[in-house]
Amino acid sequence: MDRAAPPDVAAALLTAGYRVVGPVGVGGDGPAWSAVSLDGSAERVVVRVVDLTGDPRHAARLHRLRGVDHEHLVRLRDVLDLPDGRCALLTEHVPGATLAALQDARGPWTPGEAVTLAIPLADALAALHAAGLVHSDVSPANVVVRDDGRPVLVDLVSCVVGGRGTPGFAAPEVDEGHEGGPEADVHALARTVLRHLAVRDAAVDAPGDGGTRVRDLLADAADPDPAVRPTALALADACFRAEEPEPVALPDAAVLARTELSRLAGR
Repeated sequence: MDRAAPPDVAAALLTAGYRVVGPVGVGGDGPAWSAVSLDGSAERVVVRVVDLTGDPRHAARLHRLRGVDHEHLVRLRDVLDLPDGRCALLTEHVPGATLAALQDARGPWTPGEAVTLAIPLADALAALHAAGLVHSDVSPANVVVRDDGRPVLVDLVSCVVGGRGTPGFAAPEVDEGHEGGPEADVHALARTVLRHLAVRDAAVDAPGDGGTRVRDLLADAADPDPAVRPTALALADACFRAEEPEPVALPDAAVLARTELSRLAGR
């Protein structure tokens, strides 16, 4: 991966008071870079470039996104104009590990941990949906669990330009080429949380216990038919009633760091 941001991106960041540190990953919407503030605060942001010219809806979505503020959704810090109708999205740097890294670094999740993950993320999706937006790419790689165990949904680029999601998590209607709506986000979230429960031995869950209830709720939310899936708010409420949330057990910091570096090097 090229460490250097394009010259026009680096120049716009310098003008805005940031210096590019290096790459932090690459996804379906292109590379991302980390930048640090030059005002002495050491504030870090993640920078992604978005082309607003491909679809007139992109600019409208970006305008609506500026008004969304939720503690479990990564915050949009600034938008910098670039040549040729592009812009750079500056989002807060969320310290922690992605769910993808946690999956590799620790064992199966308890039902209580699963609802600790599902409830706030569903609530964050509800905030996006209320603003007329769809995240479009809920997946383990786009959820960061902070050091205090709180999950945060990242990658706002997909909210602006849309997308096909991540294979294995995208809703069937998206896989078939249709544009996903809020129901597709609910499906992707359910599949994301189910992945962590799916590694459990089903024999350890007695009929009617918390593990079975949570798994059944998530399976219903991932139904192939979008018409029968619950809303994000309804899913959050059902998960809250099904199981008592419990703190997420995080692996040793050194183990997580090695896992994330390995995943970054692989990309």
